[in-house]
Amino acid sequence: QRGKVMTMGEAIPNDETADMQREEVHALEAIFDGAFELRSPRLDGDDDFEFPIVYRIKLNEMDVDVDIADTGSCSDDTTNWPKRPMTVEIRYPKNYPLDDNGGDPATTIPSFELLHENTVLDFPSCASEKLMAVLRDTAQKERGMPSVLS
Repeated sequence: QRGKVMTMGEAIPNDETADMQREEVHALEAIFDGAFELRSPRLDGDDDFEFPIVYRIKLNEMDVDVDIADTGSCSDDTTNWPKRPMTVEIRYPKNYPLDDNGGDPATTIPSFELLHENTVLDFPSCASEKLMAVLRDTAQKERGMPSVLS
């Protein structure tokens, strides 16, 4: 059995669910390349890691800002919003991505945490709350389907 290391007393997924979680992480690593950071320790090489699976994706770290709506081109003199880097941390629960027929959402819906050092002037609390609500609502609506980042 691969990846059956449990951390912090949390339950681990069954083999089929663990394989689905691993496959999703590998796909997200390829899609988000430099913006993806796996936080779960790797085991036996690159294909396996400890459970629960936890990773981070940088949301606004980029060299240039694209302003397609106004000009249709990239501009080197624009800045990111908010000013400081922002990252979302995702933690898979034991049964993600399965839908256990209306059971406890905490066992099938990933948890999200927004990590940043922006002030409330740079990134207001209401913007943070709205972003977190969108992440949670999307995960709830797509319960039972892989890929929390639709």
